[in-house]
Amino acid sequence: MVAASDYYFGKKVQDISLAEAAMLSGLFKAPTRYAPHVDLAAARGRANLVLSNLVAAGFLTEGQVTAARRHPATPIDRVADANSPNYFLDWAFVEAKKLIEARNHTTNNFVVRTTIDTTLQKYAEEAVISTVREGAEQYDVEQAAMVVTDTKGAIRAMVGGTDYGKSQFNRAIVSTRQPGSAYKIFVYSEAFEQLGLTPSDMITDRPVCIGDWCPQNYGRSYKGTVTLASAFSQSLNTVPVTLSIKTGRDTIAALSHRMGLQADYPVTRSLALGVASVSVLDMTSSYAVLANDGYKTPAFGITRMTTLSGDPVFDLDPDAPRERILSETTVANMNYMLRGVVTGGTGRRAQVPGVPALGKSGTTSSYRDAWFCGFTGNYVAAVWFGNDDYHPTNNLTGGNLPAMAWQKFMAYAHTNIDIKPVFGVDFVPEQTIIADADADGTDTDILERPPSLTPEAARKLVILANMFKAERETGSITTEASAPLPTAVEEL
Repeated sequence: MVAASDYYFGKKVQDISLAEAAMLSGLFKAPTRYAPHVDLAAARGRANLVLSNLVAAGFLTEGQVTAARRHPATPIDRVADANSPNYFLDWAFVEAKKLIEARNHTTNNFVVRTTIDTTLQKYAEEAVISTVREGAEQYDVEQAAMVVTDTKGAIRAMVGGTDYGKSQFNRAIVSTRQPGSAYKIFVYSEAFEQLGLTPSDMITDRPVCIGDWCPQNYGRSYKGTVTLASAFSQSLNTVPVTLSIKTGRDTIAALSHRMGLQADYPVTRSLALGVASVSVLDMTSSYAVLANDGYKTPAFGITRMTTLSGDPVFDLDPDAPRERILSETTVANMNYMLRGVVTGGTGRRAQVPGVPALGKSGTTSSYRDAWFCGFTGNYVAAVWFGNDDYHPTNNLTGGNLPAMAWQKFMAYAHTNIDIKPVFGVDFVPEQTIIADADADGTDTDILERPPSLTPEAARKLVILANMFKAERETGSITTEASAPLPTAVEEL
């Protein structure tokens, strides 16, 4: 089994030459300074010093290192690998090692079949990186991560950061951040399961306190009596806190772990507002429960593993029984509300034309983290934006850049594929209306704006066209009398 991190100078670790090993050893003192792709001469000079030290220490003779001195290492060009799903490969390598260790295999080479879709991976990278670049200066945000699965949990794309070459730290897996309001799916799901509530039930948005802690809504105002669906779509904070008092916070935390969150976190008074440590991968798995009709849907990236000789090591059973986490009624209620977030709530930027998109935004109180998590009938995706050093962004919310990146990806991903329905959501794509053209291929009632037309001239043109249309409809002029109109347009 080999992965992106297995290779140095284009070879497996066990095949590295003495010259290459010396150059790698020389990196430890100053990795950036002696990196061969940064300063090859410095890297070779450092490698030569390593060889001299090996001779001085008695590990090798001068004759043994002569060839390495005369033929120093040369790094291969990795430009061709720029589009490789390296973050996913690193994660899959670790997962494969777990499978190997669990089965006590002694061989070192395996053939692994993964779930990654290189086309979707490219879409995900483009969506994340382009959105970060567009908003980096305005919102003071530097990093982002995304995980995409199908509705059964197969990982189709993974973006662990904006540049793998600069940082191999996988923010989609290793980093755990607070999800903000994206956590509220656990609060409302537990309320539906335990209290038998429905989205149309009324609740009062008003000040609420737990001890000396009194949360406030984003706009620091209260809506009064609202439906649960409205409270959810507007991401009101007092309502989930009220629900957590009724259901108990321990039960909410327990449900979140059953749905997909793996990291332990303290159950505090502010749990209902997403004060917990979660990963992008785990949030994707949790939302996949709602996309998969309420069944537990852990994310996975390996479907089959064999030895080089073809002996099976691991085979994923796609028909293995799954644990039901949420009832169908709860799933239908949650999906209805998640759809409302996109159509008329904080996630309107995530709307995808012709696709039933559902999701929830999340923003921490300090603006350190911004999320958008959601799904369609085809894919599930969670997106996180923030900074590695935890410094706050410039008022970035989950309904902004994260929702935009999510929408970009979903728009790409749903091109030329069958759009699948979402349980509990009535969605009929809008029909495209194509108007019949005139017999001669022109439409005299439509005026095209000349490319050089200024905004002020365009405004005048609209007024003139409307006047012309009104006069013709009242019969004060004939169609033939419309000849002066083009002249007037030219004068603009």
